Amino acid sequence: MPPKKKSNAEAMKRIRARIKADPVAHEAYKQRERERYQRRKDAKTYPTIRDKSPRVQRAMRKKWKLEKRAQRKKGNDSAEQELNDIMPPPSPLPEARDESLPLFEPRSSHQKRAGRKKVKRKNRQAYRTIAKNKATIDRLEKQVRSLEKKLTWAQKKEEIVPKEPMDTHMFAESSPATKANTLLESGNVRNVRKQLTYGFALSAEVREKLKASKKRHKPKQVVHRITYGKIMKKYRLIEKAKKEMNLSGKSIRKVNETAFGSFLDFKRKTKENKEVAERVKSFYLQDINSAPASGKRETITRNKDKKQKRYLCDSLLTLHDKFQAEHDVRVSYTTFTRLRPFYVVAPSIHERDTVKCRIHSNCELKSNKLHSMGLLVHKDPYQLIKGIVCSVHNKACMYLECNQCKGKWGDMYTGKEKSLTEKASYFEWENENEERQSAKGETIIVKVVNKNVKNNTISNLCQLFENDLKIFMPHQFRINHQCRAIKNLKANLSENECVLQIDFSENYACKATTEVQSMHFGGSRKQITLHTVLESLEICEITRKPHGDR
Repeated sequence: MPPKKKSNAEAMKRIRARIKADPVAHEAYKQRERERYQRRKDAKTYPTIRDKSPRVQRAMRKKWKLEKRAQRKKGNDSAEQELNDIMPPPSPLPEARDESLPLFEPRSSHQKRAGRKKVKRKNRQAYRTIAKNKATIDRLEKQVRSLEKKLTWAQKKEEIVPKEPMDTHMFAESSPATKANTLLESGNVRNVRKQLTYGFALSAEVREKLKASKKRHKPKQVVHRITYGKIMKKYRLIEKAKKEMNLSGKSIRKVNETAFGSFLDFKRKTKENKEVAERVKSFYLQDINSAPASGKRETITRNKDKKQKRYLCDSLLTLHDKFQAEHDVRVSYTTFTRLRPFYVVAPSIHERDTVKCRIHSNCELKSNKLHSMGLLVHKDPYQLIKGIVCSVHNKACMYLECNQCKGKWGDMYTGKEKSLTEKASYFEWENENEERQSAKGETIIVKVVNKNVKNNTISNLCQLFENDLKIFMPHQFRINHQCRAIKNLKANLSENECVLQIDFSENYACKATTEVQSMHFGGSRKQITLHTVLESLEICEITRKPHGDR
């Protein structure tokens, strides 16, 4: 059996032992190591402790201290063991001693004794400083108490001096905060006491009246309305009033919603609010802003009202900006989101956008990249178009036939200085030919669509984006025109006309009660294609009629 090969560690151990055995070789080895260390030090390959931060220096010195302490302890233990080996056995002592205690007690080192002296000196200095600071604090506290007494006596003397009468007319027109400050600054204890007594008596009287009128609601409504008034809300006294008069927050909110609703509270049955709510609702239901769901189970029921889901085609922020630009009514973003119909929802991961237009998608990917680099004003291509054309509803402008729009293309750039030769990576949807193996083993070429990462310079990327934008503008105009045409067609239907919108929904696979295993493979399972039909009549009712094409 061949001898076992030694490891590298064992081989190096034998080499080091051979060098140590030869004094000349060992001295040459140490000289080489010193020179190697000096070269590393000059080249600053390994930073010294002076190059490190104070925190790291403290940690390293602490580590060295512990290691040195362990080394000294190890040396003392070995010295004690050697001494015990050479000494004769001890003679019996009159008293029994602990055998676990060592016979040799090592002396403390010089560094340890010097360190202990330094610590004791610092502690004495700290004790003296603490005692001095305590004496200073006691002296200052005594002065503060003396000054407080003098201030109290001075305030009492000022109360005896008659004050000038306040202007009652000016006092009545002042705000509550000004009145309170005026009373406090006047120093008239009698007026302050009287005003406080008046406030406590008023709250107690209101509390007693509310207890007495348990079945009558009008007094409670009046008190609730006063408590939730503008002045009480301004000075943040609503919670204080609720505690003083034993009022519940629920009743206050109820009265506020019914009697003090703001203009944006569309629960109030006013003509103006109804009109705004209808305009917002119709805006949400436009096909360009939301798309109807195609699945037969994609419905939402709210208060026994069952509706087909509609998925938003853009974010609510973008839709709000679009609504503000198209309508002359100012509606806040919060109200715009509150007026959204319950069946118009944002698509989740399960209802993600899987039928997006490639022209829109590629243009958005490039604009997002340029906007992230700070080169474009907006990242939405539609918002960029609004800034470089006279009108998005003008065919000549959107088809690049308008002479006035040709000089506005530079307005979509921010003017930020950037190197045109700098590289930029972005995504793009592309058609590609891919080789695959057929079932017969033959090589066939199929066309696939992939989302690839492209690398290009900033100048080329801007040129590609402008080319895509020239295709995107007429494409977007046709979409807007078709949506307006369908909307006008639905709005102007006669009694004997209707509009049908038919679209593919999904495929359903037929199943048998009992099936053999081979039916799961190939084209054995029959399928049913489901289409959805939206019928728009003159009475503006939309019904959904699924039709199975077998």
